[in-house]
Amino acid sequence: MSGDVSSAAIATQLFIPFGAILAIIFLGERIGVWRTSAIAVAFTGTVVISFDPVVVDHLDALLVVVISAVPMAITTIMLRRLTGVGPMQVQAWTAVVGIPSYLVLTLLFESGQIEAIRTATLAPVAGIVYAAIAGSIVGHGGLYFLLKRYPVTWVNPLFLLAPVFAIFFGVTVYGDQPTIQILVGGFMTIAGVAIIAIRSARKGVPVPEKAAP
Repeated sequence: MSGDVSSAAIATQLFIPFGAILAIIFLGERIGVWRTSAIAVAFTGTVVISFDPVVVDHLDALLVVVISAVPMAITTIMLRRLTGVGPMQVQAWTAVVGIPSYLVLTLLFESGQIEAIRTATLAPVAGIVYAAIAGSIVGHGGLYFLLKRYPVTWVNPLFLLAPVFAIFFGVTVYGDQPTIQILVGGFMTIAGVAIIAIRSARKGVPVPEKAAP
């Protein structure tokens, strides 16, 4: 749906501002001027991105990414408070629940699945293997490992590397052309997210970490 990789990658970081807002509404947490301003800056950055000519032609994609950040924030807050369950157990139960859910969705909204599996080329198969092993087991497993051993202040800012890498590979692999709107809006969003993550960690407030796909 998206015309480029960069805008979508930056917008996914909104799960941290959404997490802060949900914590205020449902957990009664209080935030100061710094985090309030950072939330405003992060969302303003997304608005700036939406004026990019490529994004204007694919606003539905940007909207889907922004909306998806809400359940992501809810899920990560729940995971943050989950105790007595190991990282691999979380991954396993996510798969157990996800398989029948996606099976129902594909039967309702898609067709030709058997033929697609029979004629699948290396690229989609490799993508699935990469998402399962590198993305879920190595990526999220490593994240939970780090969070168990190091302060949140050290770990959460590492999330900010995700859109940086996404923009880099979007340009080098997909030929994206970052515009001034993408660069300025992206900087605002990432800066806002960084302030929220760092200030929340210093205050001892759990900041959502990205959930497994």
